[in-house]
Amino acid sequence: MMSTRWNDIFQLPEAALAGNKRVPKTMLAAQAVLTKHEQKTLDKMRRLERFATATKSATRILPRVDDELDIQSVIFLRCEMADTSQAVAEVAHLLHKCFLVLVNHCDVLWSDVRRLYEERKSPDMTLNDSAKLRMRIRKAENQRDAVLTEIRGLCLPQEGESN
Repeated sequence: MMSTRWNDIFQLPEAALAGNKRVPKTMLAAQAVLTKHEQKTLDKMRRLERFATATKSATRILPRVDDELDIQSVIFLRCEMADTSQAVAEVAHLLHKCFLVLVNHCDVLWSDVRRLYEERKSPDMTLNDSAKLRMRIRKAENQRDAVLTEIRGLCLPQEGESN
């Protein structure tokens, strides 16, 4: 059986290639808080790999940002279906949802951090309130950073990652 050489088709620069890094299904299921039906749908996929991530810095393709869209990068995934499953559209829809949930979660955490910093600027802030707020800010930043780390691990080539 002959395998497809995807970069012969897409012709992406080396900086965008991810070396077919495995994306764990367990991480997707945990982060997206999938229903039982969605978990069964995810089981129709045998393996998920990240082939490449097209970003402005890696490909010189500009982001698409307007009132309706904010597309900073495009992730190229390779999905190997389990056995004889033909549920390609269903799996593709679910994978898109999983990544959107991660990005939306990160956006909410960024908003929380910004809101807390704004609260801290209040002229009515006491030293005790300020100290409590700093602890809440630190916790919110740690949560945000953890989600960002997961997203980066899924979407961006890591240092020393083979192509």
